[in-house]
Amino acid sequence: MRTLESGSTTLITGASSGIGRAFAQRIAAAGGDLVLVARREGVLMELAGDLERRHSVRVSVIAHDLDEPDAGRALAEKVAERGIAVDALINNAGLGIHGDLATAPLAAATTQIGVNVTALTTLTALLLPPMIERGRGAILNVASTAGFQPVPHMAVYSASKAYVLTFTRALWREVRGTGVDVLAVCPGATDTAFFDTAGDAASVGSRRTPEKVVDTALRALRAGRPSVVDGRGNALVSWLAPRLPERGNRYRRAFSPSHHPLRSKEIPMYIHDFAVRAAKAVNTHDPDAVVALWAEPADYDSVLTGPEHGLAALRAREEALFAGFSDLRATITPLGQEGDTGAILVRFDGTHDGEYAGFAPTGRTMALEMVAVVSFDDAGSVVGERVFLDAGSVVAQLS
Repeated sequence: MRTLESGSTTLITGASSGIGRAFAQRIAAAGGDLVLVARREGVLMELAGDLERRHSVRVSVIAHDLDEPDAGRALAEKVAERGIAVDALINNAGLGIHGDLATAPLAAATTQIGVNVTALTTLTALLLPPMIERGRGAILNVASTAGFQPVPHMAVYSASKAYVLTFTRALWREVRGTGVDVLAVCPGATDTAFFDTAGDAASVGSRRTPEKVVDTALRALRAGRPSVVDGRGNALVSWLAPRLPERGNRYRRAFSPSHHPLRSKEIPMYIHDFAVRAAKAVNTHDPDAVVALWAEPADYDSVLTGPEHGLAALRAREEALFAGFSDLRATITPLGQEGDTGAILVRFDGTHDGEYAGFAPTGRTMALEMVAVVSFDDAGSVVGERVFLDAGSVVAQLS
């Protein structure tokens, strides 16, 4: 069942906000009935009433905490008691907690495993057999770009999302030919309540909207794909991250531009040409040359400055960088390109002369390496950038 529309009933966990809420709105607009699940009953009731009034669909509400013991089985029993046949399941509920395993409370780890892994697996196992018997159905699991590589300080979260991704891909193969479609959608940083729990430290770069994630997921479901990453930049980083050697001092050779499979010459400005121009701009200590690499976007958005700073902030950042490191040198190596998005490896070397972002005390030598994912417009100017510090272990954007 590759569409969620009129005549079908979709159960959505984590439906009160964010991606789950966006799925509910989209499916209701297409005429599909819903079972909305989350802890906040009042919020769900308000959403259900709005969807029923606007789209004339049936919406059931189940207030349920998936962190409770055997929560998946208990939810399946509540659904059965109401006589609801679930045609599609969207396992959207999940949480991530930022912190080191050794210092965080044990409950932080077990809660993430309970919601992200145990409840998702139990619900899938209990609701899948009736779908197979009916010869139609869909299971959509919300994974994350964090599932493609280990994420320090969110070790349990990234491991749990790696499980979701692998589990879903295997299940996709198991149910082929049954009429049931299975998909894992992997968002990067998305503008949801996830960061209320994980904290802003878990977010890298700009955030996409829940509606964009839903668009990506439904296209992939219609295409019968086993998994999909939301956003071109996220897709490139997710492809790149597992291929970086674990020891950061070896990855430059592994990603030699002449051997990189994503290198292409299909758009006006190639990523290796951009690398040459960017290195020249930095090594001549010319902030105007750095700014000239950019188009005139509404906002300049980088993890090093934060959102909504504009190109004036970009220039100020470069001025501070050059003032802080009088002998600063940059080596910029193209890693690959797909469509209008490319990845570069950046290494800064220099002696710290003043204060700059707390990188090093005065008189210390700095060596900073990062991966930047850069998006271009048709003229070859930069329109977007995501920076990932510590290129030896790229930190993913999280859903």
